[in-house]
Amino acid sequence: MIGIIGAMQVEVDKLIASMSVDNVSTIAGNKYYLGQLSGVKVVVVCCGIGKVNASMTASFLISNYQVSSIVNLGVAGGLSQSLKVGDIVVSSKCVQYDYQTDLVNSPTAHNLDRLGLTYLDCDTNLVNSLQSTIVKLGYNCIVGIVATGDKFVADKTISNSIATEFGAIAVEMESGAIAQVCRHVQIPFVTLRTISDSADDNAEIDFEQNMRITAERSCKIMQDWLNNNS
Repeated sequence: MIGIIGAMQVEVDKLIASMSVDNVSTIAGNKYYLGQLSGVKVVVVCCGIGKVNASMTASFLISNYQVSSIVNLGVAGGLSQSLKVGDIVVSSKCVQYDYQTDLVNSPTAHNLDRLGLTYLDCDTNLVNSLQSTIVKLGYNCIVGIVATGDKFVADKTISNSIATEFGAIAVEMESGAIAQVCRHVQIPFVTLRTISDSADDNAEIDFEQNMRITAERSCKIMQDWLNNNS
């Protein structure tokens, strides 16, 4: 069974509407939809925005459902000049750009406590199969590092800094936290993000205008991916 997590309801609504739902459970205020999608057993949940919501939901998902892997889908701000609105990013690694335990920015300053890692690798099989599905659908897809932090980035200086320091191609607010939970319990993980804005001074306007369209594209990819890998 595959767990699918979206931060906002719009990011999962289309998936839920397309599911054959067997059961809906409410845990800590979030609804977990268990059923089948494209012939595959899944559980879909909207976690809410931010790292705490994401990690809490991932933990409940793993504890209450026997998921074999977790996919986080939704939208993100693009940090690469090769990305435009509507393009797709699949995570090769996740990093929490706002996590720092050293006062001096040493090589280990951003290492996550108890893991000793700055970057969390995503599952290669999930990455490759998602990329293949996206290419077949005719969308532009880039595989790379996705950066996570508890702030909506709408400042070119900040986005450039994240891209330069971490080598990230997209920025958002949940993936790194879910990746951390999955790493601790050895659950394969990947994030699929459709670019909604360029994380610059126009980001808020672009995000609002493009959110629904880009979220629906993520859902379309997920349905095709499940159908091809059932």
